[in-house]
Amino acid sequence: MQNTGLIILWVIIIIMLLQRKKVQRILHILRIKKRKRGNIDMNHMIEKFIGKDCLINLGSGSVADGIVKSVADGWVELESKDGNLQAVNIDYISRIRVYPTNKNGKRKVVIE
Repeated sequence: MQNTGLIILWVIIIIMLLQRKKVQRILHILRIKKRKRGNIDMNHMIEKFIGKDCLINLGSGSVADGIVKSVADGWVELESKDGNLQAVNIDYISRIRVYPTNKNGKRKVVIE
């Protein structure tokens, strides 16, 4: 009698866990779709910066800087002064701006 009760309890727990996973999968898919819509808008916004020397703040507190070469599929390609290329994921960009310059056209020191 007690074994039957435990088996029913385990079956209920397993069903609840499976339902939870299903809901989490649906929410994950919805987040991905929302992110893709946001990337399209962000791609168009960042295209204005192509060819300009930019300073990009990332969500982790780090900074990337360089000349924006291209924007495609959720990635921004930057070229540094040294000629090194780096790619930055648009999902992690919190701020982008043209690098401030002084009256001689040289970069100013940026303190954040």
